[in-house]
Amino acid sequence: AEVSNLENQVKQNADARDRVTQQLQQLAQSLERNVNSSEVLQQNLAQLNNELQAATSLEQQSQQSLDELKLTLPEKQAVLRTANEGMQNSQQILQDTKQKIQLESSGIHYLEQNILENTQRIRRFESDFANLAIPDEAQLENSKIALNQAQQNVLEIEQLVQKFAADESAMQLAINQLRDQQNQAQRSFNQAETEFLTLQKMQQSLNAAGKLDSWLQEKGLKNNVRLWQKIKVDQAWNMALEAVLGAKLNALIADKAAVYDRPPGFLVMGYSTTDQQTNSKRQLDLIPLINVIQADNDLQPILEDWLAGVYLLSADNEKNSHDRNKVIAALNFGEILVNQQGDIFSKHSVIFHGENSQLSGVLERQAQLEQLQNKLPDLQTALQTITASVKDAEHQLLQSREEQQQHSQQLRYATQAQHQLQLELSKLQQVRQSALEREKNIQADMANSKARLAELVSAKTLRQDALIALTTHANALELTKNNHDSARKQAEHVFFSVRDKLQITEKKYQEIYFNIKIINNKIIEINNKINVNNEEKIAIELRKNESEQILVLTPMATLKANLVEALNSKQLRETVLASARNDLVEKEQVLQNVERMRMQIEQQLHPLRDSLEQSRLNEQQVRLTFEQCQAGLIENGQNELELAAGLLATTKTSDLVRKLNQIQQEITDLGAVNLAAIQELSMETERKSYLDSQMQDLHQASETLEDAIRKIDRETREKLMHTFNTANQHFGELFATLFGGGQARLELLGDEILDTGLQVFAQPPGKKNTTIQLLSGGEKALTALALVFALFRLNPAPFCLMDEVDAPLDDTNTERFCHMVKKMSEKTQFLFVSHNKITMEMAQQLIGVTMQESGVSRIVDVDIEAAMSLST
Repeated sequence: AEVSNLENQVKQNADARDRVTQQLQQLAQSLERNVNSSEVLQQNLAQLNNELQAATSLEQQSQQSLDELKLTLPEKQAVLRTANEGMQNSQQILQDTKQKIQLESSGIHYLEQNILENTQRIRRFESDFANLAIPDEAQLENSKIALNQAQQNVLEIEQLVQKFAADESAMQLAINQLRDQQNQAQRSFNQAETEFLTLQKMQQSLNAAGKLDSWLQEKGLKNNVRLWQKIKVDQAWNMALEAVLGAKLNALIADKAAVYDRPPGFLVMGYSTTDQQTNSKRQLDLIPLINVIQADNDLQPILEDWLAGVYLLSADNEKNSHDRNKVIAALNFGEILVNQQGDIFSKHSVIFHGENSQLSGVLERQAQLEQLQNKLPDLQTALQTITASVKDAEHQLLQSREEQQQHSQQLRYATQAQHQLQLELSKLQQVRQSALEREKNIQADMANSKARLAELVSAKTLRQDALIALTTHANALELTKNNHDSARKQAEHVFFSVRDKLQITEKKYQEIYFNIKIINNKIIEINNKINVNNEEKIAIELRKNESEQILVLTPMATLKANLVEALNSKQLRETVLASARNDLVEKEQVLQNVERMRMQIEQQLHPLRDSLEQSRLNEQQVRLTFEQCQAGLIENGQNELELAAGLLATTKTSDLVRKLNQIQQEITDLGAVNLAAIQELSMETERKSYLDSQMQDLHQASETLEDAIRKIDRETREKLMHTFNTANQHFGELFATLFGGGQARLELLGDEILDTGLQVFAQPPGKKNTTIQLLSGGEKALTALALVFALFRLNPAPFCLMDEVDAPLDDTNTERFCHMVKKMSEKTQFLFVSHNKITMEMAQQLIGVTMQESGVSRIVDVDIEAAMSLST
């Protein structure tokens, strides 16, 4: 590190010396350039001083000429003002006289038209009076009599129509009642038919033989009846018979003489025969089950065979346990008792009946099928009867409605005739009344028109005399006006020639004045540059002296000697380091051999540890099993020795082993016991409570935010709607002011003001309300200005900048615009760019921008008060 540090110092010193040398060369070059630049600036300064002296002499000459013209101009302007006043007075008098002549001519023309109209009106009144016709009183009386007869006819037909309507309501009510009865009967019939079909399908499904279908079809047994279809049992003992016979209840009845091979599936067959057998009598008073069955004679042998030794256990004996046990004890082997619930009792056993096959309830379903089959025809007959009654009632209702429609048609015709007669009578009365009033009005109008005609004739004569006098006076005024006009033109020519010379001289003076300012600015700029060059020269000389001192003070020899000494020390220490590294390699080799032996011993130790751990687990498992078994024996009060002896005597070891394996498999399926489940449950419960509280906080925060949003939206809508209404009101007022009439408004494009747009409707005076694209450029500009000024009136800003907004406006609209700006300038300062003279006259201060030199803009201020004093 020390060697590297010394090498870096040597290198840095060498680089520093090189940089300082380059810097000295650059400073010498900069000093030379500075001297050359100062010489050039001195030459330019001398030249600008000469130009300044020449411009100053020209300025004095222009000022003298300008003063002389300013003294001459007021005199010429006074002469021109006097000539203008004389011209204006004579022109005003002539204009007034011409207007009076025009008014008199218009009055005479108006009077002539009125005279002609009154004459025509009188003639028209005379013609109307001659042609006026008044209806007769007899015609009015005949119309009234016909109207009374028509009203009486309408009243009679209305009473008939009301009667038919009442009958129709009663018939409709009766039909509704019959339809309700029909729907009830239909529902009863459909319900019974559905139950019948469902039970029939269930009974037929018992005959489905599955694989036996083809065998039964081949043997001709497919359509043979079953045993349950041929017998009838007391309903209380249906379940008892089903419990005893079981599958035999669905036995297929076949001919005993026929010989059949073995069927491919389970099948019970019964052979019908007429053989009679007698059963032996019993000592006890028991009722055989066959006594409650009704069947054909050919089925009796089958039932006696299958029900031999089957007796009924009455409800009384079943309730009394002593009697029931007595009867059961008296039974012989092979005999059984059956109760109403289907439970079967033998001498040494009991079988409790349960619904475990498709044959359960087959006899009860068969009984229900027979009841439904007998009930269906009655229900169908009742349904047909009610349906016929409904059809008859509907037919009567249809006839009643047809008659009602006929009378309604007659009522409509009669009402129309009544209305027609009323109209004719009213028309006759109005015609008579109008004719009488018209007669009075014509007489009054004729008198008024004649009086008006006399007045108009006298007024016309007076106006004609006044017109002649005004025409003579106007001719004299015309000569006077021409004399004043020639004098005004001569004075105007002299004044404008003097003013033009003054403007030219003033323009030259302004140019000389600006040139002097430019020369002074250039002189100041050159002096500043000379000062800057002098300061740069001093700074360059100082930096040059500092660089030379740095070169002298840089100690390169000392650094090189220290570097050689450090290199020698580095070589000695590297030798010592190499020997230490060799010793380290030998020690690492020995350590690797020892580590390899340790790994081998650990690999041999792992199986021994696993075996020991497995033995401990087995011993712990056996001990836990032993303790659990011992605790179970103590809990159940069992003796271990007696239980072991009983197990050895009654149970095989293989069964115990199989049961043990089964229990162990179930325990394995349950998985390992999670001893930390309770702790995990408490942790998860605590975590759930924390999350629930966080969720509740989030819900509350969300509701608070939503309430705030709704409040902000509501207040924003109210404020925005208030602002919109106010701006819309100002917009309409300013639009009417700028256009001298018309109307304009703003409308929202949607119901939600927060996200909808605006539409501008503008209707200038005398135009239809069309789209804004059909307006002219000036109308569009005025509409936009009205909207901008409306917003400024709503919230005035300190100032407003407008760039040539009056460019598309004509003189009239420009004057309106200027008037509006003056009114708005009370609260807002307006800065506007314009080339319009009318707009410039409104300004209180003018600022002009000129470009005498290419690419150089100059500002020219114009003082309005000074300009006005100069013009005067």
